[in-house]
Amino acid sequence: MPGLWGKCQPGRVRARRECPGCLRVHTKEPCPPGTSQLSAPGPPWGIRAPGAALPTGRQPRTCQEPPAPPPRGDLPRGFLSLHSSFQPATPCVLSLDPPSDAEPPKIRVPRHLRQTYIRQVGETVNLQIPFQGSPKPQASWTHDGHALDAQRVNVRTGDQDSILFIRSAQRSDSGCYELTMRLEGLEAKAAIDILVIGTGPGEAGLPGWDLETPPPTRADADGTGPGSVTGAQSWGWRFCGKPWHPPHPPSRSGPAEKPGPPSSIRLLDVWGCNAALEWMPPQDTGNTELLGYTVQKADRKTGQWFTVLERYHPTTCTISDLIVGNAYSFRVFSENQCGLSATAATTKELARIQKADIVAKTKGFVERDFSEAPSFTQPLADHTSTPGYSTQLFCSVRASPKPKIIWMKNNMDIQGDPKYRALSEQGVCTLEIRKPSPFDSGVYTCKAINVLGEASVDCRLEVKGKASATH
Repeated sequence: MPGLWGKCQPGRVRARRECPGCLRVHTKEPCPPGTSQLSAPGPPWGIRAPGAALPTGRQPRTCQEPPAPPPRGDLPRGFLSLHSSFQPATPCVLSLDPPSDAEPPKIRVPRHLRQTYIRQVGETVNLQIPFQGSPKPQASWTHDGHALDAQRVNVRTGDQDSILFIRSAQRSDSGCYELTMRLEGLEAKAAIDILVIGTGPGEAGLPGWDLETPPPTRADADGTGPGSVTGAQSWGWRFCGKPWHPPHPPSRSGPAEKPGPPSSIRLLDVWGCNAALEWMPPQDTGNTELLGYTVQKADRKTGQWFTVLERYHPTTCTISDLIVGNAYSFRVFSENQCGLSATAATTKELARIQKADIVAKTKGFVERDFSEAPSFTQPLADHTSTPGYSTQLFCSVRASPKPKIIWMKNNMDIQGDPKYRALSEQGVCTLEIRKPSPFDSGVYTCKAINVLGEASVDCRLEVKGKASATH
């Protein structure tokens, strides 16, 4: 055959064939005794399945090849065995496999993009997603399963990363962005959720809502037959492409970036100084997750609102420490990342904290009887005095009721005598003798008398010496 060269050796023949339009093929096969084998070096890309397109875009050409002998063990991938015995020509289609050093595509999503990526209206969205793959894989982006809007979203793919850029984000840019990397039948995907909150120019409506005019007909209760809307002109609302008729159509002029108030609120129970509330979640969450609810209270006397719970997640709560005798109103706000709802759901009835009926139960009190017969706690003491100098006698008595005090000298009553002055204060009895003389010496007695009895004490007074001439 023209263009073939090689040399036959015992058991092995390596040859090279160059046929115009054919690819080079490596073969390695032992030669049977008395035969020869042709071997042509092939490209490093191996063999492609029959019918596959070549990289150059040309159709593969056929060449006259002898049929291959039966398989004799596992041959290395990318090698084609040719038998040396020449028989009628059969077509042989050559193709290419991926290179042995090819690296499958991988996407490395940054940590901060593994959760919902939240931006405000008007801010820039710049996502840089690194990837790996050799040779360079092909990158493609989709938004909620659809192709990107080239007028709003720019994509640039380099050798190691793919960048998605939105200069001024709008709420319509919210959704799931999926990056797909393809390489020779292999692919890798990564999904990134973007949430744009806030109200931008021309975005006064609620997210996901489309207003339809004239209003569409509503289905019957069983959903099988058409129903007609009777009465005045009404609006039909469509949410995410599905008909839905809320009890109160949302306002298109309100602050759509903030959530709506809770649907309803009611007072469950009031006991003691406590009140239990329950409410329903809002119909409009403002295109973002709720951070919780803010609960406030106001008493009827002052009318001032005070916050009792902030970012409270359940839809039921118990408010305690209410003041007895007051009546309270309660209201609940919804809150998301844009702030509190513009309005609040307020309870219609008041929570009245009643005063408990207190009945004074007096215990039987036995009054103590302090009545007591007179008794002297401090008796009179014998006394010696000097003539001309006034002297006093003291004693103390206890009695109830208050006793009558009588002073006597030598058992003679001296009440009314100007020479003596008797005093009694807080149970202390005092007898003052003015300028005594030896004649005033004697036995003095103090007697206490009340309705319960009497008691007496006595003492001796001695006046010694001569009276001074001045007296």
